[in-house]
Amino acid sequence: MKVYLKRISILFLVSIVSAVLIFLLDSCGGLVPLQITQQPQSQIKLEGDSASFSVSVIGGIPPYSYQWKKDGVNISGANSQSYVISNLNSGHTGIYSVEVTDNSTPSQVVISDNANLVVISRLQVVQQPQSQTKSTGEMVTFTVEATGGAKPYFYQWFKDDNPISGANSDTYTISNVQASDAGSYYVEITESSIFQQTVVSTAAILTVLQNQPPTVSKVSGPNGTITQSSVTFEWTGNDVDGVIVHYEYRKDNGSWISISQTQYTWSGYSQGAHTFEVRAQDDDGAYSNVIIWNFDYAPVSTGNVDLTGPDYAGNYLLASNESVDVSIHQYSGTLSIQSTAQKVYSQPEGIYWYDPHLPLPEDLSVQKLVKPSITSKVPKAIGDTKSFWVDDMINGGRYQITATLQAIGSRCEIWVENPTEIDQTKAQQLADEFDNTIYPNVTSYFYTPSDVNGDNKVAILCFDIQDGFSGSGGYIAGYFYAYDLFNYPDSNKMEIFYIDTYPTMHYPITDPVDVTRAYSTLAHEFQHMVSFNRNWIVEGTRAVVTWLDEGLSMAAEHIIYGVLSSRIGYFNGSSSIANGHSLLDWGDNGDVLANYSLSYLFLQYVRTQMEQGNDIFKEILLDTYNDYIAVENAIHKYLDPTLDFGRFMTYFRIALLLKEDSGYFGFKGDTDFDSVSPPLYAGTGTDLRGGAAILKSISGSFTEPGDQGLDIQYAGITY
Repeated sequence: MKVYLKRISILFLVSIVSAVLIFLLDSCGGLVPLQITQQPQSQIKLEGDSASFSVSVIGGIPPYSYQWKKDGVNISGANSQSYVISNLNSGHTGIYSVEVTDNSTPSQVVISDNANLVVISRLQVVQQPQSQTKSTGEMVTFTVEATGGAKPYFYQWFKDDNPISGANSDTYTISNVQASDAGSYYVEITESSIFQQTVVSTAAILTVLQNQPPTVSKVSGPNGTITQSSVTFEWTGNDVDGVIVHYEYRKDNGSWISISQTQYTWSGYSQGAHTFEVRAQDDDGAYSNVIIWNFDYAPVSTGNVDLTGPDYAGNYLLASNESVDVSIHQYSGTLSIQSTAQKVYSQPEGIYWYDPHLPLPEDLSVQKLVKPSITSKVPKAIGDTKSFWVDDMINGGRYQITATLQAIGSRCEIWVENPTEIDQTKAQQLADEFDNTIYPNVTSYFYTPSDVNGDNKVAILCFDIQDGFSGSGGYIAGYFYAYDLFNYPDSNKMEIFYIDTYPTMHYPITDPVDVTRAYSTLAHEFQHMVSFNRNWIVEGTRAVVTWLDEGLSMAAEHIIYGVLSSRIGYFNGSSSIANGHSLLDWGDNGDVLANYSLSYLFLQYVRTQMEQGNDIFKEILLDTYNDYIAVENAIHKYLDPTLDFGRFMTYFRIALLLKEDSGYFGFKGDTDFDSVSPPLYAGTGTDLRGGAAILKSISGSFTEPGDQGLDIQYAGITY
C-alpha cells in the first residue's frame, strides 16, 4: 500500500511541473525565437594583416553551435562565436557568414548576413627604372612597373629629389638629352585603395656624355722596310655621337691636309725613314686620336745590290731560282768562267745531329687517336719498369726495349734504358729542365702539346738510338714520332720523345753522361710535337712542310739556348750549299744537314725582318697554311703587301752575304749571324730546284746569257 502511494506522489509531481511549464509557454505565446543581434561586418584589409568576424545571439535554448562559411562552404574548425584569419592573402577574399544552431528540440537554426572580406595586396615595384648613359642629343626613357594595391596608380617622377612637373606616367622620357639632365631619377607610386599605399622606386642614374671625339684605326699600310716607291694607306673612322666631317693627313710632320676618303697613296718619297699620320674631325669640331705609320724606304737597287740587269754590276753574282716548285729544275744560265780565286769547299768534318722523318700510315685519322684509359690513371713510382717500342734506324721496323722510371716531373716522366748510366739525380736534372725551361718557352712561343692518354705528361725515353753512328758524321740525337699518338699495335700510345744517349749525352763513348747536352734536342723535338698537335689534330689539316717545321724547331732551340753555331758552321763549309742546295726541297742532293742549316738561317732571317720578336713563330704556326704561304702572309702583313715569297728568298740569299744592319739585305743588326759566310760556286752553270741558289765571285759585272730558266733571278753584289 505504501509503494503504491509513493508512485502516485511522483506522478502527481511530474504533472504539476508539466502544467507549470505549459502555463508559462502559453502565457508567452511559445519559445523565444533564436535571433542574431549583432551581424558579422564587411571589411577591407591589407595583405599580411588579420581579419575578425563575430556574431551575438539571443533566444532559443543555449548552448549554441556555430559553423562559419566562406562563399557558402563550411570552413573546417571554424565553430566559435568569432572567426579570426591571420596573415591575410588574396585567397582570403570572399563572402563570410555563420550558421547558428540552438539546443532546443527540434533545433532552431539561423544564418547571419553576409560579410564581404576584400584583401588588398601590398603595392610593390616589380621593374625598377634602369641607369643609362646617353650622349647629348639622344633620347632616354625611364620605365617603372608596379603590382598590388588598387588601380589606377598615380605616379610622380623626381630628379635629384625634386618633383618633375607633368611627369605622372609609368614612363618618363627626355627626347633631347642635355648635360643638365644628368642626375638621379626615381618615381613615387600611389595606389587607389582606401589605404593609399605609396612606394618609391630605386634611383636610376642618367650619365650624359659630352661630345665624344671620333676614332680612327688602321686597316692596311706599310710597316718596317719597304722597297716600292709608292704605297697606299687605308684606315677607318667612327663617331659614336655624331658624324665625321673630314679626315686629315700629314707626311713627315708637315702640315695637316684635309681629305674625305679613307685611303691615300703616297708616291715619290725619298730613301730613308718616313711617317704618315691620319686624324678625323667630327661635326662638333673634336679631333680623333692620331694613327701613325712608320716605315723605311730602301730601294732594292742600292749601291751594293743590282737586281735590274741585263748587266749586273758587282764582284759577286747570285743566281736564285724564285720558284716554289721543287719538282722542276731550271738552268742557272751560262756563267762566266772568269772569277776571282776562291776556296774549294768540302763537306765539313765533325758530328752533326738530325731528325729521322719516319713515315706515317696512310690510314691515319683523328678517329684512330689514342683515348684516355684507366691505365693512364695508375700511379707510377720511381723504379717502375716498362716496355717501349723503339725504331731501328738501320734496318727499319720497331722493336721493344725495357726502361726504368728514374724521375717524375710536373710535365714529364724520365724513362731510362740503362739506369746505371743515367741515375735518378741526372734524370731529375733532365725533368727539371723540361718542366721549368723548355715547356714554358715552347708553349709560349709556339703551341701546346696534345694529351691523348690523359696523363698530362710527356714521356722522355733515354736510350742509345741505333742509327749506325760510327764516330763521325751525322747521327740521330732524338726524335718525336706522331705514330705513338695513334692506336696501333706497336704504338706506345702516349706523347713520347726518344732521346739518344750516345753520342748525344756523351762523346767519345768513354766520357761520362752529361744530360745537359740533350737539352737543345729536347726543345727541338717538343716544337715538333706541339706543331703536329696544332696542324694535324686541332686544325685537322696536314703537318707543316719539313723545311718550315725544322726551321721552327731550331728557332725553339735558338730562343732557349742561343745561337746554333754548328748549323752556321756546316753552312759555311758545305759544298752542297755552294753547289745550289734548295731551301724548300728537304734532303736536296742527299744532304739533310745542309737543309738544317738553311732552314735555321731562313727562319732567323724571317724573325729579324718582321721585327715582331719571337712571337712571329707562333703567328706562322697558327696560320692555316702550313707551307711557304704562311711565311708569305707574314711578309704581306709586316713588310710589303706586294713582295712575294720567291723574291724574299732571293733577298735572304743576299742577306747571308751582306748582313746589312737595315733593309732586306741583312739581319737588322742581329750580331748572332755575323759569322755566316756563304760558300761560293766554282762552276759555269747548273740546274737549280725551286728555292735553290748559287753565289759566285765575278770580275766586276755579269751580263744575262739568255739561256737561264724563267724563274732565275740574278743579282750583282758589291761586297
